[in-house]
Amino acid sequence: MPAYGSIFLGAMWLWGRSDAEVMSTFASKYKPAPTASNPTFNPKDDVSVIIPTLNPPTEFKACLLRIFENDPLEIIIATTEQHLEKITKLVNEIISDNGLDLFKVAFVTSEKGARVQFRAGVEKAKGSIIAKCDDHVFWTRQFLQHMLACFEDPNVGAACPSIKVYIPHERRHPDVITKWEVAGTKLASRGPGSATSMHVAAKWMWICNGCTAIYRATILQDPKFLDAYTNDYWWGRKLDCGEDTFVSRWLLKNNWIIATQWSKETTAWRTVKRSPAFINQMLRWERSTIQSFIRTTYEVPRVWKNFFVARKTVERILKAPLVILHIVAWCYSLKAHPIKTLMLLAWYMKAMFSSNWKFFEEYPYMARHWWAVVLVDLSYVVIGPLAWLTLWDTTWERGEGRWTHRTVEGRLVDHAMYH
Repeated sequence: MPAYGSIFLGAMWLWGRSDAEVMSTFASKYKPAPTASNPTFNPKDDVSVIIPTLNPPTEFKACLLRIFENDPLEIIIATTEQHLEKITKLVNEIISDNGLDLFKVAFVTSEKGARVQFRAGVEKAKGSIIAKCDDHVFWTRQFLQHMLACFEDPNVGAACPSIKVYIPHERRHPDVITKWEVAGTKLASRGPGSATSMHVAAKWMWICNGCTAIYRATILQDPKFLDAYTNDYWWGRKLDCGEDTFVSRWLLKNNWIIATQWSKETTAWRTVKRSPAFINQMLRWERSTIQSFIRTTYEVPRVWKNFFVARKTVERILKAPLVILHIVAWCYSLKAHPIKTLMLLAWYMKAMFSSNWKFFEEYPYMARHWWAVVLVDLSYVVIGPLAWLTLWDTTWERGEGRWTHRTVEGRLVDHAMYH
């Protein structure tokens, strides 16, 4: 039995190396969609930007200003009646202080919830393209122009950008940065990963990141989509978060392409959590990912039409079980072949060291919390199995309810208390 542990580790090492080479080869061939000389869509005439928010963070000002710089057709802020007054006041201050177009902004309210708020914005949107942007995300100044290039292909239903972590300048100091920010930055610093590789290999993406993405309005405004979107269930429990996974599966099963637009011009920046809430976020993300990959196997028939896509899908579902098998195999292998096993372990440690060295070269002020980076690298040993054990749990999902809402234009000129 101990010998099987060594065989398993050797086979998985060989599998990992060969798969990395294949993915790297595909990634090297990736090219973002070029902007057209006479584009079908342009931001000013075609793009409605929806920002769902309740309690905007300090980064919201930069978020809104960057959206204005992209000059979209309209900006729709989706909130609730409870938060409407303070958000309207904040937005008006930003607009007034920066001399922006007051009437480019509209407000829409619904019950609290990620899906019902976004639905309210979608139903309000006038543009033929809908861009979603969370209140802690900000774009480059040419973001929309370059993202719209993807839609020159009539088969593209959505486009996803490259997303990086933004650390405010005042927090870029070893005495200020928290271990949670360091961990969150490391988790998000994986580069294009499978996104560019899968786009080249099969024009495929499993999950379009929910913090910001671009969609064809006809898809999101389809009554069938909206009804399914706000009535999504997992094991009899209604889901609110995980909306990005639902939209992605809907696009895939309706034979739309989710494009990857990875370039300097299409980089979006987001913040990371600064508290232990990051752990819950990691677990929720992993649980939502597992749920979505499982549902993809029976909701999206085309997943089985491409062997490479099918293999990677099954591989992702089995990630946690394989981690457990790895732990068992390491124990057996150390007993049977300690020297060779330690040599293999040294190889993995060297690879981890090289990766983290590059990370600290980019973020030198995070080196003080080096141990948080190492723990994130090893976190799946705990997060993966725990996500499976709590796969039925939707208690972190918030905001069930109806989508009855009212809309208010611009500065709410008919509500004097908001002036």
